[in-house]
Amino acid sequence: MSMLVQSCIEDDELNPCREPRFTIKRSDNPNMVVATADFEGIDDVAYSWFVNDSLVQNMELSDNRINQFDFLFPEAGTYTICLVIFSEDCDQRLEFCVDITIERDRPCFEPEFEIKETDRPDLFKFVADFEGIDSLVYGWYVDGELVEVEELGDKRDNLLIWDFEPGVYEVCIIVRADVCQNNLEFCKRIEVEAPKCPELSFTATEDPENVYLFEANFEGKEELRYKWFINDDLVDTENIDSTSTDHQLFWQFSPGEYNVCIVAVTDRCEELEFCMFIVAEEPPGCPDLFFEKEKISDRNYKFFADFEGIDSLEWYGWFINDELIENEGTMNNGDNYLNHVFTEEGTYEVCLMTETPDCPRGTTYCTTIEVQFNNPCKTLSFKAEKEPNIPAYTFTADFDGRDDVTYIWSVYVNDDLQGSEVRHAGSNDDHEFYWQFQPGEEYLVCLRQDGADCANYKVCKEIMIN
Repeated sequence: MSMLVQSCIEDDELNPCREPRFTIKRSDNPNMVVATADFEGIDDVAYSWFVNDSLVQNMELSDNRINQFDFLFPEAGTYTICLVIFSEDCDQRLEFCVDITIERDRPCFEPEFEIKETDRPDLFKFVADFEGIDSLVYGWYVDGELVEVEELGDKRDNLLIWDFEPGVYEVCIIVRADVCQNNLEFCKRIEVEAPKCPELSFTATEDPENVYLFEANFEGKEELRYKWFINDDLVDTENIDSTSTDHQLFWQFSPGEYNVCIVAVTDRCEELEFCMFIVAEEPPGCPDLFFEKEKISDRNYKFFADFEGIDSLEWYGWFINDELIENEGTMNNGDNYLNHVFTEEGTYEVCLMTETPDCPRGTTYCTTIEVQFNNPCKTLSFKAEKEPNIPAYTFTADFDGRDDVTYIWSVYVNDDLQGSEVRHAGSNDDHEFYWQFQPGEEYLVCLRQDGADCANYKVCKEIMIN
Protein backbone atom coordinates (compact mmCIF):
# COMPACT_ATOMS: atom_id res chain seq x y z
CA MET A 1 0.00 0.00 0.00
CA SER A 2 1.36 3.40 -0.98
CA MET A 3 0.21 6.75 0.44
CA LEU A 4 0.19 10.17 -1.19
CA VAL A 5 -0.31 13.14 1.09
CA GLN A 6 -1.30 16.58 -0.15
CA SER A 7 -1.85 19.51 2.24
CA CYS A 8 -1.47 23.27 2.27
CA ILE A 9 -1.78 23.79 6.01
CA GLU A 10 0.82 25.88 7.77
CA ASP A 11 1.94 25.09 11.32
CA ASP A 12 0.14 28.05 12.82
CA GLU A 13 -2.35 27.85 15.70
CA LEU A 14 -4.23 30.80 14.19
CA ASN A 15 -4.74 28.96 10.87
CA PRO A 16 -8.49 27.89 10.67
CA CYS A 17 -7.81 25.14 8.13
CA ARG A 18 -8.13 21.53 9.30
CA GLU A 19 -5.65 18.84 8.40
CA PRO A 20 -7.69 15.84 7.04
CA ARG A 21 -6.51 12.34 7.84
CA PHE A 22 -7.93 8.77 7.54
CA THR A 23 -6.74 5.24 8.02
CA ILE A 24 -7.42 2.22 5.80
CA LYS A 25 -8.17 -1.32 6.89
CA ARG A 26 -8.69 -4.39 4.73
CA SER A 27 -11.91 -6.40 5.28
CA ASP A 28 -12.45 -10.15 5.01
CA ASN A 29 -13.49 -9.58 1.43
CA PRO A 30 -10.28 -9.07 -0.60
CA ASN A 31 -12.14 -6.63 -2.85
CA MET A 32 -13.27 -4.32 -0.03
CA VAL A 33 -11.51 -1.71 2.14
CA VAL A 34 -12.75 0.29 5.14
CA ALA A 35 -11.55 3.90 5.44
CA THR A 36 -12.01 5.66 8.82
CA ALA A 37 -11.65 9.48 9.03
CA ASP A 38 -9.94 10.71 12.24
CA PHE A 39 -8.50 14.22 12.54
CA GLU A 40 -8.72 17.22 14.86
CA GLY A 41 -11.93 19.19 14.42
CA ILE A 42 -13.66 16.47 12.36
CA ASP A 43 -17.02 17.08 14.08
CA ASP A 44 -17.07 20.73 12.92
CA VAL A 45 -16.63 20.28 9.18
CA ALA A 46 -18.34 18.55 6.27
CA TYR A 47 -16.20 16.51 3.90
CA SER A 48 -16.40 14.16 0.91
CA TRP A 49 -14.92 10.86 -0.22
CA PHE A 50 -13.50 10.53 -3.73
CA VAL A 51 -12.22 7.47 -5.61
CA ASN A 52 -10.11 8.22 -8.70
CA ASP A 53 -11.42 11.82 -8.67
CA SER A 54 -15.04 10.64 -8.69
CA LEU A 55 -17.30 11.71 -5.82
CA VAL A 56 -18.76 8.65 -4.11
CA GLN A 57 -20.08 10.01 -0.82
CA ASN A 58 -20.73 13.36 0.95
CA MET A 59 -20.50 13.47 4.74
CA GLU A 60 -22.64 16.37 5.98
CA LEU A 61 -22.68 17.64 9.56
CA SER A 62 -24.80 15.34 11.72
CA ASP A 63 -24.97 14.28 15.35
CA ASN A 64 -25.03 10.60 14.43
CA ARG A 65 -22.60 10.71 11.54
CA ILE A 66 -20.34 7.68 11.15
CA ASN A 67 -16.95 8.79 9.88
CA GLN A 68 -16.37 5.54 8.03
CA PHE A 69 -16.36 4.66 4.36
CA ASP A 70 -16.73 1.09 3.01
CA PHE A 71 -15.83 0.63 -0.65
CA LEU A 72 -16.13 -2.54 -2.74
CA PHE A 73 -13.89 -2.44 -5.82
CA PRO A 74 -15.39 -3.98 -8.98
CA GLU A 75 -12.10 -5.28 -10.39
CA ALA A 76 -8.35 -5.47 -9.81
CA GLY A 77 -6.25 -2.32 -10.19
CA THR A 78 -4.76 0.72 -8.39
CA TYR A 79 -7.19 3.24 -6.91
CA THR A 80 -6.71 6.67 -5.23
CA ILE A 81 -8.98 7.31 -2.25
CA CYS A 82 -9.23 10.93 -1.10
CA LEU A 83 -10.89 12.74 1.79
CA VAL A 84 -11.60 16.38 0.75
CA ILE A 85 -12.68 19.30 2.98
CA PHE A 86 -14.34 22.41 1.58
CA SER A 87 -14.34 25.02 4.40
CA GLU A 88 -15.71 28.57 4.30
CA ASP A 89 -13.12 29.53 6.96
CA CYS A 90 -10.24 28.25 4.88
CA ASP A 91 -10.16 29.51 1.34
CA GLN A 92 -8.61 26.43 -0.24
CA ARG A 93 -9.24 22.72 -1.01
CA LEU A 94 -7.90 20.53 1.75
CA GLU A 95 -7.42 16.86 0.90
CA PHE A 96 -5.69 13.72 2.05
CA CYS A 97 -5.22 10.83 -0.40
CA VAL A 98 -4.04 7.22 -0.29
CA ASP A 99 -3.25 4.95 -3.23
CA ILE A 100 -4.33 1.32 -2.81
CA THR A 101 -3.82 -1.67 -5.09
CA ILE A 102 -6.43 -4.43 -5.42
CA GLU A 103 -4.99 -7.71 -6.64
CA ARG A 104 -7.46 -10.43 -7.55
CA ASP A 105 -6.00 -13.83 -8.36
CA ARG A 106 -9.41 -15.53 -8.65
CA PRO A 107 -12.96 -14.64 -9.82
CA CYS A 108 -15.43 -12.90 -7.53
CA PHE A 109 -17.02 -16.29 -6.78
CA GLU A 110 -16.54 -19.76 -8.18
CA PRO A 111 -20.02 -21.29 -8.52
CA GLU A 112 -20.13 -25.07 -8.67
CA PHE A 113 -22.57 -27.96 -8.30
CA GLU A 114 -22.47 -31.74 -8.20
CA ILE A 115 -24.70 -34.20 -10.07
CA LYS A 116 -26.23 -37.02 -8.06
CA GLU A 117 -28.08 -39.84 -9.77
CA THR A 118 -31.31 -41.33 -8.37
CA ASP A 119 -32.90 -44.75 -8.68
CA ARG A 120 -34.43 -43.57 -11.98
CA PRO A 121 -32.22 -43.02 -15.04
CA ASP A 122 -34.25 -39.97 -16.09
CA LEU A 123 -34.31 -38.19 -12.71
CA PHE A 124 -31.27 -36.21 -11.47
CA LYS A 125 -30.34 -34.15 -8.43
CA PHE A 126 -28.05 -31.13 -8.76
CA VAL A 127 -26.51 -29.88 -5.50
CA ALA A 128 -24.83 -26.44 -5.44
CA ASP A 129 -22.00 -25.83 -2.94
CA PHE A 130 -19.35 -23.10 -3.21
CA GLU A 131 -17.75 -20.32 -1.15
CA GLY A 132 -20.13 -17.41 -0.57
CA ILE A 133 -23.26 -19.33 -1.64
CA ASP A 134 -25.25 -18.30 1.45
CA SER A 135 -25.05 -14.60 0.55
CA LEU A 136 -25.96 -14.89 -3.14
CA VAL A 137 -29.10 -15.20 -5.21
CA TYR A 138 -28.65 -17.43 -8.23
CA GLY A 139 -30.69 -19.33 -10.80
CA TRP A 140 -30.79 -22.85 -12.23
CA TYR A 141 -30.98 -23.13 -16.02
CA VAL A 142 -31.68 -26.11 -18.29
CA ASP A 143 -30.65 -25.52 -21.91
CA GLY A 144 -30.66 -21.77 -21.32
CA GLU A 145 -34.13 -21.66 -19.75
CA LEU A 146 -34.51 -20.47 -16.15
CA VAL A 147 -36.26 -23.24 -14.19
CA GLU A 148 -35.68 -22.28 -10.54
CA VAL A 149 -34.35 -19.32 -8.52
CA GLU A 150 -32.57 -19.78 -5.19
CA GLU A 151 -33.70 -16.79 -3.15
CA LEU A 152 -32.10 -15.83 0.17
CA GLY A 153 -33.84 -17.26 3.22
CA ASP A 154 -34.32 -20.35 5.35
CA LYS A 155 -36.34 -22.21 2.70
CA ARG A 156 -33.63 -22.36 0.05
CA ASP A 157 -32.12 -25.82 -0.40
CA ASN A 158 -29.45 -25.17 -3.08
CA LEU A 159 -30.92 -28.18 -4.85
CA LEU A 160 -32.52 -28.80 -8.25
CA ILE A 161 -34.39 -32.05 -8.92
CA TRP A 162 -35.25 -32.45 -12.61
CA ASP A 163 -37.01 -35.10 -14.68
CA PHE A 164 -35.59 -35.38 -18.22
CA GLU A 165 -36.74 -36.91 -21.45
CA PRO A 166 -33.99 -38.89 -23.24
CA GLY A 167 -31.40 -36.57 -24.82
CA VAL A 168 -28.39 -34.32 -24.13
CA TYR A 169 -28.82 -31.28 -21.85
CA GLU A 170 -26.75 -28.42 -20.45
CA VAL A 171 -27.49 -27.55 -16.82
CA CYS A 172 -26.10 -24.27 -15.42
CA ILE A 173 -26.17 -22.06 -12.37
CA ILE A 174 -25.78 -18.32 -13.02
CA VAL A 175 -24.86 -15.88 -10.23
CA ARG A 176 -25.53 -12.16 -10.49
CA ALA A 177 -23.47 -10.26 -7.88
CA ASP A 178 -23.03 -6.49 -7.59
CA VAL A 179 -19.37 -6.89 -6.73
CA CYS A 180 -18.60 -8.74 -9.94
CA GLN A 181 -18.29 -7.12 -13.33
CA ASN A 182 -20.00 -9.99 -15.19
CA ASN A 183 -22.47 -12.76 -14.40
CA LEU A 184 -20.76 -15.88 -13.05
CA GLU A 185 -21.71 -19.17 -14.67
CA PHE A 186 -21.01 -22.86 -14.10
CA CYS A 187 -22.39 -25.54 -16.41
CA LYS A 188 -22.34 -29.28 -16.93
CA ARG A 189 -23.63 -31.40 -19.79
CA ILE A 190 -25.52 -34.60 -19.10
CA GLU A 191 -26.78 -37.34 -21.38
CA VAL A 192 -30.06 -38.99 -20.45
CA GLU A 193 -30.58 -42.41 -21.94
CA ALA A 194 -33.96 -43.88 -22.77
CA PRO A 195 -35.20 -46.16 -19.97
CA LYS A 196 -34.29 -49.79 -20.40
CA CYS A 197 -37.63 -51.50 -20.22
CA PRO A 198 -37.78 -55.24 -19.58
CA GLU A 199 -38.69 -57.43 -22.54
CA LEU A 200 -41.46 -59.62 -21.20
CA SER A 201 -41.61 -63.24 -22.32
CA PHE A 202 -42.81 -66.65 -21.22
CA THR A 203 -42.65 -70.24 -22.41
CA ALA A 204 -45.55 -72.66 -22.90
CA THR A 205 -45.45 -76.43 -22.26
CA GLU A 206 -48.46 -78.59 -23.17
CA ASP A 207 -49.00 -81.84 -21.24
CA PRO A 208 -51.48 -83.44 -21.60
CA GLU A 209 -53.39 -82.11 -24.61
CA ASN A 210 -54.92 -78.64 -24.09
CA VAL A 211 -53.35 -78.41 -20.60
CA TYR A 212 -50.58 -75.79 -20.50
CA LEU A 213 -47.92 -74.63 -18.09
CA PHE A 214 -46.81 -71.04 -18.85
CA GLU A 215 -43.56 -69.86 -17.18
CA ALA A 216 -42.28 -66.25 -17.20
CA ASN A 217 -38.59 -66.14 -18.20
CA PHE A 218 -37.58 -62.48 -18.55
CA GLU A 219 -34.89 -60.51 -16.71
CA GLY A 220 -36.19 -58.62 -13.67
CA LYS A 221 -39.27 -60.79 -13.14
CA GLU A 222 -38.53 -61.00 -9.39
CA GLU A 223 -39.11 -57.24 -8.93
CA LEU A 224 -41.64 -56.33 -11.64
CA ARG A 225 -45.35 -56.41 -10.86
CA TYR A 226 -47.25 -58.07 -13.68
CA LYS A 227 -50.47 -59.94 -14.43
CA TRP A 228 -51.64 -62.91 -16.50
CA PHE A 229 -54.57 -62.48 -18.89
CA ILE A 230 -56.47 -64.96 -21.07
CA ASN A 231 -58.57 -63.28 -23.76
CA ASP A 232 -58.38 -60.01 -21.78
CA ASP A 233 -59.65 -61.67 -18.58
CA LEU A 234 -57.37 -61.33 -15.54
CA VAL A 235 -56.50 -64.81 -14.23
CA ASP A 236 -53.41 -64.36 -12.01
CA THR A 237 -50.99 -61.76 -10.57
CA GLU A 238 -47.29 -61.80 -9.70
CA ASN A 239 -45.24 -59.73 -7.18
CA ILE A 240 -48.36 -57.97 -5.97
CA ASP A 241 -49.09 -57.56 -2.25
CA SER A 242 -50.99 -60.40 -0.54
CA THR A 243 -50.73 -62.70 -3.57
CA SER A 244 -48.51 -65.73 -4.06
CA THR A 245 -45.82 -65.49 -6.72
CA ASP A 246 -44.40 -68.41 -8.68
CA HIS A 247 -44.09 -66.77 -12.14
CA GLN A 248 -46.23 -69.59 -13.55
CA LEU A 249 -49.72 -70.08 -14.90
CA PHE A 250 -51.28 -73.55 -15.13
CA TRP A 251 -54.37 -73.67 -17.33
CA GLN A 252 -56.64 -76.25 -18.95
CA PHE A 253 -58.32 -74.98 -22.11
CA SER A 254 -61.60 -75.99 -23.67
CA PRO A 255 -61.42 -76.29 -27.47
CA GLY A 256 -61.09 -72.86 -29.02
CA GLU A 257 -58.67 -69.97 -29.66
CA TYR A 258 -57.03 -68.04 -26.83
CA ASN A 259 -54.67 -65.09 -26.44
CA VAL A 260 -52.50 -65.54 -23.32
CA CYS A 261 -50.65 -62.40 -22.17
CA ILE A 262 -48.53 -61.04 -19.36
CA VAL A 263 -48.90 -57.29 -18.81
CA ALA A 264 -46.91 -54.90 -16.59
CA VAL A 265 -47.09 -51.14 -15.99
CA THR A 266 -44.20 -49.01 -14.69
CA ASP A 267 -43.66 -45.25 -14.35
CA ARG A 268 -40.86 -45.33 -16.90
CA CYS A 269 -42.13 -47.83 -19.42
CA GLU A 270 -45.90 -47.41 -19.24
CA GLU A 271 -47.59 -50.61 -20.50
CA LEU A 272 -45.47 -53.66 -21.30
CA GLU A 273 -47.02 -56.73 -22.86
CA PHE A 274 -46.09 -60.13 -24.23
CA CYS A 275 -48.71 -62.47 -25.69
CA MET A 276 -48.94 -65.97 -27.13
CA PHE A 277 -51.76 -67.31 -29.30
CA ILE A 278 -53.03 -70.78 -28.30
CA VAL A 279 -55.34 -73.01 -30.32
CA ALA A 280 -56.93 -75.78 -28.26
CA GLU A 281 -58.10 -78.52 -30.60
CA GLU A 282 -60.98 -80.88 -30.05
CA PRO A 283 -59.56 -84.08 -28.53
CA PRO A 284 -59.71 -87.12 -30.88
CA GLY A 285 -63.01 -88.94 -30.65
CA CYS A 286 -64.85 -86.00 -29.07
CA PRO A 287 -68.12 -84.88 -30.69
CA ASP A 288 -68.35 -81.36 -32.06
CA LEU A 289 -71.03 -79.95 -29.75
CA PHE A 290 -73.30 -77.09 -30.82
CA PHE A 291 -76.60 -75.48 -29.86
CA GLU A 292 -78.79 -72.54 -30.88
CA LYS A 293 -80.73 -70.18 -28.61
CA GLU A 294 -84.15 -68.57 -28.81
CA LYS A 295 -85.37 -65.70 -26.64
CA ILE A 296 -88.95 -66.37 -25.52
CA SER A 297 -89.13 -63.33 -23.21
CA ASP A 298 -86.85 -61.11 -21.15
CA ARG A 299 -86.54 -63.94 -18.62
CA ASN A 300 -87.20 -67.09 -20.66
CA TYR A 301 -84.71 -68.60 -23.13
CA LYS A 302 -84.69 -71.91 -25.02
CA PHE A 303 -81.46 -73.63 -26.11
CA PHE A 304 -81.61 -76.34 -28.81
CA ALA A 305 -78.76 -78.88 -29.11
CA ASP A 306 -77.96 -79.71 -32.74
CA PHE A 307 -74.80 -81.59 -33.69
CA GLU A 308 -73.73 -84.77 -35.48
CA GLY A 309 -74.17 -87.94 -33.39
CA ILE A 310 -76.53 -86.34 -30.88
CA ASP A 311 -78.98 -89.26 -30.98
CA SER A 312 -76.30 -91.85 -30.11
CA LEU A 313 -74.68 -89.88 -27.31
CA GLU A 314 -75.38 -91.59 -24.00
CA TRP A 315 -74.95 -88.47 -21.89
CA TYR A 316 -74.40 -84.73 -22.13
CA GLY A 317 -75.39 -81.94 -19.81
CA TRP A 318 -76.59 -78.35 -19.86
CA PHE A 319 -74.59 -76.01 -17.57
CA ILE A 320 -75.22 -72.37 -16.65
CA ASN A 321 -72.30 -70.60 -14.99
CA ASP A 322 -70.65 -74.00 -14.30
CA GLU A 323 -73.77 -75.35 -12.56
CA LEU A 324 -75.41 -78.51 -13.99
CA ILE A 325 -79.01 -77.64 -14.92
CA GLU A 326 -80.21 -80.64 -16.92
CA ASN A 327 -78.98 -84.02 -18.21
CA GLU A 328 -79.55 -85.17 -21.79
CA GLY A 329 -78.78 -88.30 -23.88
CA THR A 330 -80.15 -91.77 -24.55
CA MET A 331 -79.78 -92.88 -20.92
CA ASN A 332 -81.84 -89.89 -19.74
CA ASN A 333 -84.54 -89.91 -22.45
CA GLY A 334 -83.51 -86.35 -23.26
CA ASP A 335 -85.39 -83.91 -25.49
CA ASN A 336 -82.20 -82.17 -26.73
CA TYR A 337 -83.25 -78.72 -25.53
CA LEU A 338 -83.15 -76.62 -22.37
CA ASN A 339 -86.00 -74.30 -21.42
CA HIS A 340 -84.74 -71.97 -18.69
CA VAL A 341 -86.26 -68.99 -16.88
CA PHE A 342 -83.73 -66.58 -15.38
CA THR A 343 -84.73 -65.02 -12.08
CA GLU A 344 -82.10 -62.28 -12.02
CA GLU A 345 -80.54 -60.01 -14.55
CA GLY A 346 -76.91 -60.50 -15.41
CA THR A 347 -74.38 -62.16 -17.71
CA TYR A 348 -74.61 -65.94 -18.02
CA GLU A 349 -72.44 -68.56 -19.68
CA VAL A 350 -74.53 -71.42 -21.07
CA CYS A 351 -72.62 -74.62 -21.98
CA LEU A 352 -73.05 -78.12 -23.31
CA MET A 353 -70.60 -80.67 -21.92
CA THR A 354 -70.03 -84.38 -22.48
CA GLU A 355 -67.61 -87.19 -21.69
CA THR A 356 -67.35 -90.47 -23.61
CA PRO A 357 -64.93 -93.40 -23.63
CA ASP A 358 -63.32 -91.87 -26.74
CA CYS A 359 -63.31 -88.40 -25.10
CA PRO A 360 -62.29 -89.08 -21.47
CA ARG A 361 -61.37 -85.48 -20.62
CA GLY A 362 -64.62 -84.19 -22.06
CA THR A 363 -65.51 -81.46 -24.51
CA THR A 364 -67.57 -78.29 -24.16
CA TYR A 365 -69.42 -75.74 -26.27
CA CYS A 366 -70.48 -72.45 -24.65
CA THR A 367 -72.13 -69.13 -25.41
CA THR A 368 -72.66 -66.00 -23.30
CA ILE A 369 -75.96 -64.11 -22.99
CA GLU A 370 -76.90 -60.83 -21.31
CA VAL A 371 -80.23 -61.04 -19.46
CA GLN A 372 -82.05 -57.74 -18.85
CA PHE A 373 -85.64 -57.22 -17.73
CA ASN A 374 -86.77 -54.20 -19.83
CA ASN A 375 -83.78 -52.47 -18.31
CA PRO A 376 -83.20 -48.74 -18.98
CA CYS A 377 -79.61 -49.12 -17.85
CA LYS A 378 -76.81 -48.72 -20.38
CA THR A 379 -74.08 -51.21 -21.13
CA LEU A 380 -71.23 -49.19 -19.67
CA SER A 381 -67.61 -49.06 -20.84
CA PHE A 382 -64.70 -46.63 -20.67
CA LYS A 383 -61.16 -46.13 -21.94
CA ALA A 384 -58.04 -45.51 -19.82
CA GLU A 385 -55.06 -43.54 -21.13
CA LYS A 386 -51.80 -43.13 -19.19
CA GLU A 387 -50.49 -39.55 -18.93
CA PRO A 388 -46.79 -39.20 -19.97
CA ASN A 389 -44.12 -38.75 -17.27
CA ILE A 390 -46.53 -38.60 -14.33
CA PRO A 391 -48.45 -41.33 -12.41
CA ALA A 392 -51.83 -40.26 -13.73
CA TYR A 393 -54.56 -41.50 -16.11
CA THR A 394 -57.34 -39.87 -18.11
CA PHE A 395 -60.48 -42.03 -18.31
CA THR A 396 -63.13 -41.48 -21.01
CA ALA A 397 -66.69 -42.83 -20.88
CA ASP A 398 -67.33 -44.78 -24.10
CA PHE A 399 -70.83 -46.22 -24.44
CA ASP A 400 -74.03 -45.56 -26.41
CA GLY A 401 -76.33 -42.94 -24.90
CA ARG A 402 -73.71 -41.51 -22.57
CA ASP A 403 -75.08 -37.95 -23.05
CA ASP A 404 -78.54 -39.00 -21.89
CA VAL A 405 -77.75 -40.45 -18.47
CA THR A 406 -76.10 -39.34 -15.25
CA TYR A 407 -73.10 -41.47 -14.32
CA ILE A 408 -70.52 -41.51 -11.55
CA TRP A 409 -66.76 -42.12 -11.53
CA SER A 410 -65.32 -43.70 -8.35
CA VAL A 411 -61.78 -44.62 -7.24
CA TYR A 412 -61.10 -47.30 -4.58
CA VAL A 413 -58.12 -48.75 -2.74
CA ASN A 414 -58.93 -51.99 -0.89
CA ASP A 415 -62.67 -51.18 -1.15
CA ASP A 416 -62.08 -47.77 0.48
CA LEU A 417 -63.47 -44.89 -1.59
CA GLN A 418 -60.71 -42.38 -2.48
CA GLY A 419 -62.81 -39.96 -4.52
CA SER A 420 -65.65 -39.65 -7.05
CA GLU A 421 -67.03 -37.37 -9.74
CA VAL A 422 -70.57 -37.05 -11.18
CA ARG A 423 -71.32 -36.30 -14.84
CA HIS A 424 -74.94 -35.10 -15.15
CA ALA A 425 -77.18 -36.01 -18.08
CA GLY A 426 -77.40 -33.31 -20.76
CA SER A 427 -74.35 -31.39 -19.54
CA ASN A 428 -71.55 -30.18 -21.80
CA ASP A 429 -68.96 -32.28 -20.00
CA ASP A 430 -66.36 -33.98 -22.21
CA HIS A 431 -66.94 -37.40 -20.56
CA GLU A 432 -63.37 -37.46 -19.19
CA PHE A 433 -62.18 -38.16 -15.66
CA TYR A 434 -58.61 -37.45 -14.49
CA TRP A 435 -56.91 -39.05 -11.47
CA GLN A 436 -53.32 -38.99 -10.19
CA PHE A 437 -52.25 -42.19 -8.42
CA GLN A 438 -49.76 -42.97 -5.66
CA PRO A 439 -47.07 -45.48 -6.74
CA GLY A 440 -47.16 -48.84 -5.02
CA GLU A 441 -50.95 -48.96 -4.55
CA GLU A 442 -53.47 -51.03 -6.48
CA TYR A 443 -56.52 -48.98 -7.45
CA LEU A 444 -59.97 -49.88 -8.77
CA VAL A 445 -61.54 -47.24 -11.03
CA CYS A 446 -65.29 -47.75 -11.59
CA LEU A 447 -68.02 -46.20 -13.76
CA ARG A 448 -71.69 -46.71 -12.80
CA GLN A 449 -74.98 -45.29 -13.98
CA ASP A 450 -76.91 -43.21 -11.46
CA GLY A 451 -80.35 -44.26 -10.29
CA ALA A 452 -81.76 -46.96 -8.04
CA ASP A 453 -82.65 -49.23 -10.97
CA CYS A 454 -79.04 -49.18 -12.20
CA ALA A 455 -77.20 -49.26 -8.87
CA ASN A 456 -75.70 -52.67 -9.61
CA TYR A 457 -74.64 -51.81 -13.16
CA LYS A 458 -71.05 -50.71 -13.21
CA VAL A 459 -67.76 -51.47 -14.93
CA CYS A 460 -64.31 -51.30 -13.26
CA LYS A 461 -60.64 -51.46 -14.19
CA GLU A 462 -57.62 -52.15 -12.03
CA ILE A 463 -54.82 -49.57 -12.14
CA MET A 464 -51.41 -50.14 -10.61
CA ILE A 465 -48.47 -47.70 -10.66
CA ASN A 466 -45.04 -49.13 -9.74
